[in-house]
Amino acid sequence: MEEGAATVRHIRRTAGEAGHVSYEVDIRTADGETRHYAFNGNLFVGPVLMFMKDDHGQSDTAVIDHPRQFGEFATEDWVHRFFAEWQDRDEDTEHVADSSAD
Repeated sequence: MEEGAATVRHIRRTAGEAGHVSYEVDIRTADGETRHYAFNGNLFVGPVLMFMKDDHGQSDTAVIDHPRQFGEFATEDWVHRFFAEWQDRDEDTEHVADSSAD
């Protein structure tokens, strides 16, 4: 990873019924903070929901309308591609996710 980039520290994948998959991800930012992410979606259809919480308890959500732009949601490679693309776009989740954060 390039200097200043966030580092994926831990990924936990959980498979559910009917193609449901969730990932719990911890990353370390360039400034040393830890952020916790959860991604929930289906292997076959629909968007992926992203939930984020930082060390200070601040949280945010986003909808990733086109998850296949980062590959198949079936493997951890998807998580790595998401964060690589996210950082390439100035760490602006809304642009990457085509999201509507509430």
